[in-house]
Amino acid sequence: MTGMSETPRADRIVALADQCVQCGLCLPYCPTYGLDRTETESPRGRIALARAVATGTLIADADLCGHLDHCLGCLACERVCPSGVQYGALLAETRALLGPSSPRVRRLAALLERPALLRAVAALLRATAAWRWLPALARRLPADSALRAAL
Repeated sequence: MTGMSETPRADRIVALADQCVQCGLCLPYCPTYGLDRTETESPRGRIALARAVATGTLIADADLCGHLDHCLGCLACERVCPSGVQYGALLAETRALLGPSSPRVRRLAALLERPALLRAVAALLRATAAWRWLPALARRLPADSALRAAL
C-alpha cells in the first residue's frame, strides 16, 4: 500500500511528519535506536518512513512495516522533542494507513493491554537487574530476530 488511497489520512501523516526538523535530540531517548544505532529504528527514521509511505514515495513492504512495528510507543521521543512533534499521533495514523500488523505484533499489543501482567514483568525485570544484561543479550541476537526486537 502506498498511502495514496486514503488521502485525508496520508495528508495528516505528512502534516505531522513535517513538524520534525530532524535535529536528532530524540535519539538518545529511543530504546530501539539504542540497541544498534540504526536510523530506521529511530523516531527520526520512522517519521521519514511514514512520510515516504504517505506521499507514495515508498511502498510499505515487510521490512518497512517491521521498523514501525519495533517501536514500543513509549513516546520518550515526544517528551523531549523541541519542535513538539506529535509522534504518537503520527505512529497511530501510519499504522492505521498500513492496516493490520503481523500476528506477532497483535499478540504483543494484546499483552500490553493487561496492566497486571505489565506490572509483574516490570517487577521481574527490576528484581533481576535486567537493565544490566538485556542490552548485551539483545546485541548478540540476530538483527532480524523477533526476540531482539522485543528486548
